[in-house]
Amino acid sequence: PTSVLGKCYERPNFAAKVNALLAEAARLAKGDAILEKRIARDKEFFNSDWVGAFKAYAKGKQKEYNARKREGKIIIDGNLNEMDWKECAFGTDFNVFNEKEEIKADPQTFVRILYDIDTLYFAIEGVKEKGIKTNPADLAKADGLPALDGTHFEIFLTPANWNGKYYQLGFSQNGKFYQALTTGGSSRDFSLKLNPDFKCKDLAARWILEAKVDISKLGVKISDGSVWKINIARSARKKDGKHQLSSWSTNGVFHGSDVHRSVAFGSKGAV
Repeated sequence: PTSVLGKCYERPNFAAKVNALLAEAARLAKGDAILEKRIARDKEFFNSDWVGAFKAYAKGKQKEYNARKREGKIIIDGNLNEMDWKECAFGTDFNVFNEKEEIKADPQTFVRILYDIDTLYFAIEGVKEKGIKTNPADLAKADGLPALDGTHFEIFLTPANWNGKYYQLGFSQNGKFYQALTTGGSSRDFSLKLNPDFKCKDLAARWILEAKVDISKLGVKISDGSVWKINIARSARKKDGKHQLSSWSTNGVFHGSDVHRSVAFGSKGAV
């Protein structure tokens, strides 16, 4: 994936060393038409795939969302009518999952995040494709992994200094949910349960998730000015029956906290 190539490229002097090796190989192969052609192709591959992956990775790292500190009481009912939500900034710009380039998702998704010292609050609104109606066959059948089938949102939480681990939450359109501590798409630890309080509302033009997550169970607290990596992802059914995968991170990735969006807590941003 681009995140892996981009992260490797970021290492000190990596690009200079590779270019030096390619130049030396070209010098040694001078006069051998076949070798010269192979080395030229390797250089082209490096510039297109590795350099391109690094640009996508770096662009993703620079995105930052500022979560708002909660002031009033939040009732988890899916209505989002509290003043805190009304004054909270939106995060959007979701990209379709694609390892080679950024493609803007259509329809888009809009995210708001509130916090206090030991709780995160999420308001996620997924716009529906015009004219689409909820299909019963698209609804999750149970909690756990089945909640990640069909139309759903996913939230990935990476507190500071977690060294590759992150907590994954999934919420289906019809109120089923998934939770696990993980280090990747196939690594899951179901023993640590956050059991968030949440409400899903399925409306004509969009569906809404409002969630309250007690992060004290992760053994962490949130301080003003701190920064976490948080990814918000979505699977949305289109009119053709296929699902579009997207997220607000680089190239629409789901897993991989190194390229998840940075979220700074407080109006002043990272401290």
